Amino acid sequence: MHGKGSATELLADEAARELLAAECAGLPVDGKRVLVLIPDGTRHAPIPLLFRLLYEQLGDRVARLDYLIALGTHPPMPDSAVEKLVGVSTAERAERYPKAEIFNHAWDQADSLETIGLISAQEVERLTESLLSEDIPVTLNRMILDYDQLVICGLALGKADPDEVPNNLITERAPIADFVQWYAE
Repeated sequence: MHGKGSATELLADEAARELLAAECAGLPVDGKRVLVLIPDGTRHAPIPLLFRLLYEQLGDRVARLDYLIALGTHPPMPDSAVEKLVGVSTAERAERYPKAEIFNHAWDQADSLETIGLISAQEVERLTESLLSEDIPVTLNRMILDYDQLVICGLALGKADPDEVPNNLITERAPIADFVQWYAE
């Protein structure tokens, strides 16, 4: 894993390019369909930069480099908002990024979802310190099952905004090995 950060400085585009190039070089994605999960327009992240740099690094290697906007339960983003989110017009995407398509997560359409597991009532009770005690299904967008590689963009390139609520949440961190499984062919 490569990284660089600062509490006082923004990461320059070239530094972001170098970090992403180093990380993407070893990804086993040649000829594969890759789905990138990106936050919606309610979150602050340099998605236009990421969109351009990911295509620069992976576009020639992959069969597809599609994006799924993680809406949560927000309404679908119209084309104009998607263009702003990724920093590229629909026409420019078709011309310059022909292997990329962008989809809204259809959280409100049951046929687009797949239940992959269940968090037991006992675990929910433990995690919520007895505030809740019920089984909770783990449901994902079915689209991710159609891809060979999933990339989740849950990080920000730049400095933390102290006014953003998520930046003020302090949680206990589990070791990455506790919740990530790495698969190789």
